[in-house]
Amino acid sequence: MELQPHLADLFRRTFFPVQNIVVKIAAIEHRSSFFVAGESGSYVGFELGADISTDLNLDDFLVFDNDQNKSVDFFKRLLFRHLKASEFGEQFTSPDELIQTVFTQHPVFEELVRAAEGVPRDALNLAAKVATKAYGRAVSVADIRASARDWYQQDKAAPIQANKLLSNVLEKIVSEIIGNRKARAFLFKANTRHTTMDQLFDARVIHLLKKNISSHDNPGERYDAFKIDYGCYVELITTAKAPGGLFNTDDGSFVDVPLDDYRSIRRAILPEETLQETA
Repeated sequence: MELQPHLADLFRRTFFPVQNIVVKIAAIEHRSSFFVAGESGSYVGFELGADISTDLNLDDFLVFDNDQNKSVDFFKRLLFRHLKASEFGEQFTSPDELIQTVFTQHPVFEELVRAAEGVPRDALNLAAKVATKAYGRAVSVADIRASARDWYQQDKAAPIQANKLLSNVLEKIVSEIIGNRKARAFLFKANTRHTTMDQLFDARVIHLLKKNISSHDNPGERYDAFKIDYGCYVELITTAKAPGGLFNTDDGSFVDVPLDDYRSIRRAILPEETLQETA
């Protein structure tokens, strides 16, 4: 982290002034530091807005609960292009033909996209497991859910379970949000660096939906919206403990699509004190 501002400064001094060169940087926001302020307005690195602008957030295109159409379209083309690069690529001429042939119906593919939680590498690994389970027949929802459960246990749950603190915090979040509120997402105070939240985010067991959401009761308070990984609740989907929706609203109902106005989901706030007590 301490070297990133110096690397950014190197880019600014060597590439930014050169015509016909475009610099694009993909970064994980909370794991990146490209600016260090100095005295009298000096700085090392580059300044957002002045030297370089923020263009887009990939989660807006990849996470199913942010924009279903964009997310489905992306992963449809991702799988198609990977297949085209293989020896079986000539069998299909378009992403839509691939989906119609491989899956029993389009909602089944949407379930795969939902289970991937906006992470391309998870989608590819999950697709491989699904292909193994459904070998010789069209893929069903049951295949998606069984594969998602196996992928979560093998890839994501193991390192979490090896860390008692992370395991306890995740268990508390799942118990509070899914168990008590029957929701799949929650709000957490923005601009609050909580190490365990960062680690759970890095482990891909919680996913960022939207940043800097205002509070109805406290206009000065800002929150980030997180959702719990599909693998954490896939076993509950067909039971009475299944989540009722993405967020639990103040009137007791559920909403599946994040709203432009989050003021109706104050009940979704997860207090920082809850995690501190668990830790």
